[in-house]
Amino acid sequence: MTEELLKQKFGQENPFKVPEGYFDNFASNFMKQLPEETPKAVEVEMPVTKRTWITPMRRFAIAASFAAVLFGAATYYASTGVNNDNATQAEMASTTLKNTETKSVQTDYMMEEMVDFAMIDNAEIYSYLIEN
Repeated sequence: MTEELLKQKFGQENPFKVPEGYFDNFASNFMKQLPEETPKAVEVEMPVTKRTWITPMRRFAIAASFAAVLFGAATYYASTGVNNDNATQAEMASTTLKNTETKSVQTDYMMEEMVDFAMIDNAEIYSYLIEN
């Protein structure tokens, strides 16, 4: 509706006009109007600083890294018990077996809780197993 009012009031004609041949030589005329200046080279002096602290600091960092790796490896091997005897290994195996049994009981309990929450009865379980 507003577009129709604008057309009635101002008409369909474009009020802006460009002289003929204006864009034919536009780029060359524009380049002629630019000032011809050559770029100036600027010298920048970088301050020279002595880096005498890098070498001792780098040596210290390498030594500290090496010491950390050795300490970490020694701690790991001491905690895993590489040099344990058979009695300790048997004790660890029985502990692992007990933990596995406990996890199995916990898993069964959680499964029963999920089935109760989902209200699934034995008939639905049997039908699912038969279908698949």
